[in-house]
Amino acid sequence: MVAVIRGALPDGYGYGYGSGYGSGDIVAANPSPITVTVDHLVSKEACGDQVRRFRQAFKDGGVWPRDIDLARANGLDIEWAVKNLGLLIPEP
Repeated sequence: MVAVIRGALPDGYGYGYGSGYGSGDIVAANPSPITVTVDHLVSKEACGDQVRRFRQAFKDGGVWPRDIDLARANGLDIEWAVKNLGLLIPEP
């Protein structure tokens, strides 16, 4: 996986303000495909509406990141998935 980091680049020290390991936020990456299922959403307490929409759009699960556009078209909250499922947004 390749990640794009916003902020200072990791230098391995992690001391001080704004420098060192972990001081940047990952904003884009080239994630490996992963299948997301209804069970994933339920285990992270997704709201019923999002579970219903996901089930209608992806009966056998959706593949991240390939299905992001289809998920958005079906009203799924991609930002919630990134935050709660630990998924990475692909590089533009």
